[in-house]
Amino acid sequence: MSGAPSTRVSLLEVRDLRTWFGPEATPVRAVDGVSFTLERRQTVAIVGESGCGKSVTGLSLMGLVPAGGRIAGGAVRLDGTDLIGLDHGEMTRIRGRRLSMVFQEPMTSLNPLMTVGEQIEEMLRYHLSLSRRQAVERSVELLDAVGFSRPKRLLGEYPHRLSGGMRQRVMIAMALSCEPELLIADEPTTALDVTIQAQVLELLRRLAAQVDTAVLLITHDLAVVSEVADHVYVMYAGLVVESAPTRVLFSKPLHPYTQGLLACVTSISESKRRLRPIRGTVPPPDALPPGCRFAPRCPHAFARCPSAVPGLVEVEAGHQVRCYLHPGGTA
Repeated sequence: MSGAPSTRVSLLEVRDLRTWFGPEATPVRAVDGVSFTLERRQTVAIVGESGCGKSVTGLSLMGLVPAGGRIAGGAVRLDGTDLIGLDHGEMTRIRGRRLSMVFQEPMTSLNPLMTVGEQIEEMLRYHLSLSRRQAVERSVELLDAVGFSRPKRLLGEYPHRLSGGMRQRVMIAMALSCEPELLIADEPTTALDVTIQAQVLELLRRLAAQVDTAVLLITHDLAVVSEVADHVYVMYAGLVVESAPTRVLFSKPLHPYTQGLLACVTSISESKRRLRPIRGTVPPPDALPPGCRFAPRCPHAFARCPSAVPGLVEVEAGHQVRCYLHPGGTA
């Protein structure tokens, strides 16, 4: 007698996530209906300019929406567990152990009154119940893994004595300390030089391969995305405007915004090519234009664009775009 077919559950499932700020009557829609999934051992990137809602999306997953904001709707499920429905105590037990984040600004994330060693050891002892000796040994291993040449000495240092790049690496070591199921990395390589950046990217790749950790990479750096991501979600003004496997997105971008982002990227072999910046700026979430939110900056905008926000349609397997140039996959 055969049993019922098993239902496959994604590690992370985000459905119609909406994170708004301000009064209920006139909310500021920083994240306005974002959906995506993430599988074990997968690295997914969310890309876009500053102000697109990338970081607020990451903070929403962690249950750390900034003051004045709230999750107005949607679902966030980690291996089937609804994170939005958890109370503070339950979420605290998940953060750091199953779900961890490398924050964009390490100086405001590290405790200035505690040494580097105390902060890493506290996480290890709380979540993994390690002895103090075991926590110290593990802390040294982690700091060595993120590129510190004298990791044991660093344990006694305070954050203010470290450079921005060093603080960022400490944050990465803390985020990786308990081998979380999901690591959210918000601009993890911004303050790092090229050599350390390569070490950190290799560490993220190795973590995903060895311990089944999935990585959600939030960045504006498309060169980093091309190195590590399996799938890319392009955000603009609180919405996903294109989604595709990384190679497909880089070789066949469909949304004018994605095309504009890629046109701003150059390489050594193309150093003489003239860059083509996207005109204008991302609209603030409290002053969104009608219809397609990219239309005021789009070189291909036409009469239909301001009429309504276009839907996200699948033009081919795994490739979705939110643009009236591609209704149902036809230009």
